[in-house]
Amino acid sequence: MSHRLELRSADLHEVLSYLGSEPRGEGAARLLGTMRETAAGRQRGLEEHGTAWALTIPAALDQLAAGRPDETGESAAAAYVTALQIVVAGLGSEPGTVGEYTDARTHFAELDAELDRVGVPAELRPTRFLFAEFPFPLPDSASGPALGHLPLFDAAEVIDAYRAALDHVHPPHADTLAALTAALEYHHEEWDALREEHEDADNQYVFFALS
Repeated sequence: MSHRLELRSADLHEVLSYLGSEPRGEGAARLLGTMRETAAGRQRGLEEHGTAWALTIPAALDQLAAGRPDETGESAAAAYVTALQIVVAGLGSEPGTVGEYTDARTHFAELDAELDRVGVPAELRPTRFLFAEFPFPLPDSASGPALGHLPLFDAAEVIDAYRAALDHVHPPHADTLAALTAALEYHHEEWDALREEHEDADNQYVFFALS
């Protein structure tokens, strides 16, 4: 089974505002209702494929919205991460696809090793942000869905390092690096334009959803 890696940009503070019990305005309440409909659809898709997690995706979304993700274990973590991906999708830009992978964690660990070989510093390698711990307490999902994040104000250094490495990375990881670099460049250019008009542009992050 392959897993798709998508990315989109969103305001981190806005995402975090949906993860708690603080009062919400009418527009936010409507959007949360849409997210719940999406969660129900994703749950039906899981059930059609015979997948049963310890927690349903709608229940995970409700717990996140209440600020109390109480369940533990990797199966529950998969539901929480999927629900969090739905929140980001509801608030963020249109998605772009980096690629599809049979084992994304292994593939990007190998890409990390390639980048290490050509001198890219550890803090700029993909696994540092693709599988970064989210700034909200969730159980660990070591092999299931993932939601990584990278501040767009840090993206230029990553892009420059990847551009310099592109001609030195071996296939098939060169193709992955090219796709990831192009996607980051697009979102960084959008962010640069946004900075000219909005003081809070530094809250914009790229989110990476592995589903």
